[in-house]
Amino acid sequence: VYTAAAITEAVLAIALCHNVSPVECASTSSADGFQGASPDELALVQFASRCGLTLHARTPHSIVLSGPDGALRHFELLHEMPFSAELKRMGVLLRDVASGRITFYVKGADTVGAHRNPALWPPTCHAGQSQRAMRASRSSRSLLGNLRWCSASKGQSL
Repeated sequence: VYTAAAITEAVLAIALCHNVSPVECASTSSADGFQGASPDELALVQFASRCGLTLHARTPHSIVLSGPDGALRHFELLHEMPFSAELKRMGVLLRDVASGRITFYVKGADTVGAHRNPALWPPTCHAGQSQRAMRASRSSRSLLGNLRWCSASKGQSL
């Protein structure tokens, strides 16, 4: 059973860990006012927006979200690990300006993260077929996410 706090944190991670930018053009072809190189990332940012956390602004040094009540949440972008086809993941190290909390968010292909937490991905299911093989046969893809809260000194060393 997932708690409301865990679900909120998961949506926050989706709203923050990406390379999407908001656009302010009435005649844009960008979906829901966002632009990004990956349709997958656009879909995730749109999902987070529909859940109440909308990407309001993004610069090389900050990310601003607006919440369901319209209040702005500011995050300082301390470091970005761009997506790598070799690593099959990307990440961002952020400081929540209001709380000072430093968090490292990472997301990537399930093939990268499954070995780190096998309990999330049991090796076999229906008739012994691996879950990854079943998803591949249905042309499905899975995304794993993770986060780690850091002290200020640990955040500086990352």
